[in-house]
Amino acid sequence: MVQTSQEIAHPLMTVEINYRVSAFGFAASTELGGSGALNIGLQDQRHALRWVHENIRAFGGDPNRVTIWGESAGAQSVALQLMAYGGDTQGLFRGAIMASGSFFGFGQHRLADAQLVYNDMTNATGCADAVDSLQCLKELPFSVINATAYGQNEGQAFGPVIDGDFFRAYPAKAFEQGRLPPVNIITGCNSDEGLTWASVFGDGIAANTTAELAAVLEVGLHMNGTLADQLLDLYPLNAPAPPYSVPLDYQWVSTMAELGLSAGAQTRRLYGLAGDKAVMAGRRKTASEWNKFGGLAYSFRFDTDPSRFPIVVTPGLGPGFAQHGAELSWQFRLPYIAPTPYPPLPNITSMRDLSYAMQATWASFAATGSPNHHGVSWVPYWPAYSNGSQNMVFNATLSDSLNLHVENDDFRRQGIAWMNDKWALLDK
Repeated sequence: MVQTSQEIAHPLMTVEINYRVSAFGFAASTELGGSGALNIGLQDQRHALRWVHENIRAFGGDPNRVTIWGESAGAQSVALQLMAYGGDTQGLFRGAIMASGSFFGFGQHRLADAQLVYNDMTNATGCADAVDSLQCLKELPFSVINATAYGQNEGQAFGPVIDGDFFRAYPAKAFEQGRLPPVNIITGCNSDEGLTWASVFGDGIAANTTAELAAVLEVGLHMNGTLADQLLDLYPLNAPAPPYSVPLDYQWVSTMAELGLSAGAQTRRLYGLAGDKAVMAGRRKTASEWNKFGGLAYSFRFDTDPSRFPIVVTPGLGPGFAQHGAELSWQFRLPYIAPTPYPPLPNITSMRDLSYAMQATWASFAATGSPNHHGVSWVPYWPAYSNGSQNMVFNATLSDSLNLHVENDDFRRQGIAWMNDKWALLDK
């Protein structure tokens, strides 16, 4: 990324930050609230941004031209930093990039629910009977806290909560009330995200009938039967589904069985609505409404398969194609990302060119606030979303075809609109 930025005459420097996660960064309870220790993982991020603002000039950087960038949970963190303090950036950044994550789709943690998780931790560690349960937890060895936290749904039971200060409103309310800053953003995700996100439904991924899938949605998305039926009507069994580059008549169930993965007759249907609910719908809502806050939004869709057939299963992510995380090696132009399972950048000209195009547009955005000042003649102009509701599509093939283009962002219009109208209900 740094090399590419120099080649397009917009040199930048990168700063990577660490912050506390799981129980260490996002445990929440009245006890933690009373000590001012809610959302400390997000506070870590904000303190890192303050450090950058105060010190980056000493390294040759410009504190007034900082762009924050994150992928997946990192993108959600970027969204939360945009929402922080009622949309006050405190002058710490002027642009933001959210890849495969946005303000919507990842659920919201409520303090009452978080209290139950905290109580489970104190019960499991013997701190429930202490005069000061929080102090008791603080005095326990790291290994004990870490193992106990992992026991809470593998650490997934922890997340940001409304604290009245840093995090003041859930995203749907923040959008409604305009509590977001006038900065430019890039927001986007991958075509086949649902191959990864459907896993949150557990055994439901192998549903075989519409009735079974409706029951899965009722539990997994906390909706009644009427709403589940409405959603399934908008995602019919015969509609295109992830992986979108594979025909619907492909023998998906038997292929997954050979790979040791669960699948049923409704699996690809679930992929479709799961990917839209997790990231695609939120991306569209963010991009379509962002200009009302005073900034420009640039939207993208990563539509490149790092691998196809034979199917290569990516541990923790899914059976390949343009699934969640597939774009990371392209963003960093790396042959692999160690020690993670993310698929490598194939040594094919079109793939390397696609990676360069992503980096050039990202670097241009960080330097100028627009992804179009890179000077690379073969990269199409990327319009702001407010000028026609369009995405930049990053597509290349293993057969060495480069297909960078701009598309109208109108696919699955009804299903995505249904989700975007119901975030107050869906993000629980």
